[in-house]
Amino acid sequence: AVLSLLFAINEINKNPKLLPNVSLGFHIYDNFFHSKTTHEVILDLLFTQQRHAPNYKCDRENGALSVIGEFPTGSMIEIASIFNTYKIPQFTYGTHKSSFCGKTGSLSLHCISPKESTHHMGIVQLLLHFQWRWVGLIISDDDEGESFFQNFTPVLAQNNICVAFLHKHILKIDLLEKHRLAFLLTKVNVIILQETSHLICVLTIQLVVFESITKIYIGKVWILPPQWYFSTSRPGVLIGAQYFQGALSFSTSTKSVPGFLDFLQNFKLDESMKQFLCLFWQDAFNCHLSSESHGQFEKCTGNEKLESLSIRRFEMDMNGQSYAIYNAVYAVAHALHFMYLSKQGIMSHRGKFQDLNVQPWQV
Repeated sequence: AVLSLLFAINEINKNPKLLPNVSLGFHIYDNFFHSKTTHEVILDLLFTQQRHAPNYKCDRENGALSVIGEFPTGSMIEIASIFNTYKIPQFTYGTHKSSFCGKTGSLSLHCISPKESTHHMGIVQLLLHFQWRWVGLIISDDDEGESFFQNFTPVLAQNNICVAFLHKHILKIDLLEKHRLAFLLTKVNVIILQETSHLICVLTIQLVVFESITKIYIGKVWILPPQWYFSTSRPGVLIGAQYFQGALSFSTSTKSVPGFLDFLQNFKLDESMKQFLCLFWQDAFNCHLSSESHGQFEKCTGNEKLESLSIRRFEMDMNGQSYAIYNAVYAVAHALHFMYLSKQGIMSHRGKFQDLNVQPWQV
């Protein structure tokens, strides 16, 4: 995701026909999968002078033009309301419910990913194709998980697909995992997950504990949510691959973006990007970025080549999430360019851009 953002901004800044004499910049924040942290990040983004003054904009020189992120569903409208107050449009690339985008009145929230209902129907068609009519559901124990359950189960019922069990997953690992995950011993072979990648990582650890206690092999068909990913261990091994091997998931349709592969092949980790990519870089190349000694691991040079990574450890093309971020950056750039042209009166008689050099993959 970070690399697709960098590539889009770099490409736009080099394009003399799009935002000439204007250079786009960016700030990257991590909400650590926490709603409270998300709101704290929003305040830091709005008030760059570290002085939180609600309803006042004290720093106009470093104001954000737009915000791109995968916002928590339960807080999406609240977040959109805050940004709307300061006239800042936001783009979300997570799977969304139609009520959040396009039907939010004056809220400047734009969704650039498939609707949740599209994902639901995709799962149903998959189940019907393989004649799987007895399934289990694992959802997050929050408003987002409850919303998924309320919207998805009626679709299953309409297609004569039964839910054998419902498990609400929490961020907790303890010695009671054997009892908490007892549903895995049922005869249900197909389990549908609705969770963030963070929760899937927690579930993976729980599966390890469960197998070690029960000595029973977990052989299930997992249907994973869109835009999920595996974490890696320090040697670059995918954590959980043995449990989710052969799992099924739906990906967002993408197009090949010219120049992205070359960008990755020539990418070097400089000081400005170390704080965002340090964990990935260290795990991928088995090195360390700190000045202290780390035993068997050598110090990273920053010149390691992404193309040297195995295809199983690093994808050299944009996935659905990265492609959505790439298009969101271009949407912001074109909107800003349109605003500049409107102010200067440089518009054609049809009200379109004269020449933006827009490529098919940038639409």
